Order: sequence, then C-alpha cells, then structure tokens
Amino acid sequence: LTLAFVLWGAVWTDSLEDVSADLLAGLMHNGGWGFILAASGFVVFALWLAASRYGRITLGAEGEEPEFRTVSWIAMMFSAGMGIGLMFWGVSEPLAHFGTPPPGTGPQDSGDRMSTAMATTLFHWTLHPWAIYAVVGLAIAYSTFRRRRRQTVSAVFTPLIGEKNASGAAGRVIDVLAIIATVFGSAASL
Repeated sequence: LTLAFVLWGAVWTDSLEDVSADLLAGLMHNGGWGFILAASGFVVFALWLAASRYGRITLGAEGEEPEFRTVSWIAMMFSAGMGIGLMFWGVSEPLAHFGTPPPGTGPQDSGDRMSTAMATTLFHWTLHPWAIYAVVGLAIAYSTFRRRRRQTVSAVFTPLIGEKNASGAAGRVIDVLAIIATVFGSAASL
C-alpha cells in the first residue's frame, strides 16, 4: 500500500494532489470537530494519568534506577519530537495559515487572520500533540519495560484482546495499521 502510494505520487503527482486535497477538505469539513475532541480527550487523559496514582508507576523494573536524568530525558524528547518540526514548520505554518485560513474559519481582517493562524499553529504544537505522543509512548513503554512484552503497538492491547490475539492475526492488523498511520501521517506533514 505504501509503495503504491509512493508510486502514485511519483508518476501521477497532480492526480494525487487533487485527490488528497479533496479528501482533506471533506475530512476537515465533516470531521474536524472529531480531531479536536479526540486531541482534547488525550490532554485530559494525560493530565489525569500524571495526577493519579498511575503517574507514580516507574517504567522499568521495580526499584530500577532511571537510565537518564529528568533534564536529559526532557531534552531528548524535546529534540526528537520538536527539533525537525520547528526547523521545518516554525515560520512556515503560521504564514501558511495566515495566507490560507484553515477550513471552517472566516477571519474578517488581517488581525483576525493572524490570530487564527497563530491559534491553529499553537494547537498543532503545544499540549494536544504532546498529550497524544505521551499517552501512546507511555503505553508502549509500560508494556515493554514494565510488563516485558514485545515493543509493538499490538503488545499494548494484550490485556484487552489476549496474548494469543495480540501475537496473532489481530496483532498483525494493529501493527500494520500503526505503520500505515505513521507513514501517511509523516508524509502528510511533510
């Protein structure tokens, strides 16, 4: 599927651009609210996790010392998660939203356009994406380092679908969907 998508983009660039633009416009018009609601749900859930008793669970074996100090860990996470994005989109994204306001918005003047552009950019780069990264990353880290399962997305679902399903066909479907989401998500952002 990924190879076919790359081939489509390489050979029929205009066709892929037209189809992608139409799909994105339709998705944003009909389901943009769902993205905002889901991302906000991740923020609430991440804050709840941090404040609850689950926020004190270590990600290694019981009593194991952390491999990195907190400051080093935060620096690595920030560099990996934000470094290339800020370099690539830091100025470009707000300017793009200023020039072409996001679907569903209707700024009346340049001040409104600037406010909408910055609000959209901040939504993309502040709490909401970090909450999504944190919840998914914590689930994989807990499953891998605390429960000693495979380092796959499907292993996270073991308590829900059972070991047999997580390591069988259902697990492969989950892992393939995770790979496709990662590939297409990266392609869409770049």
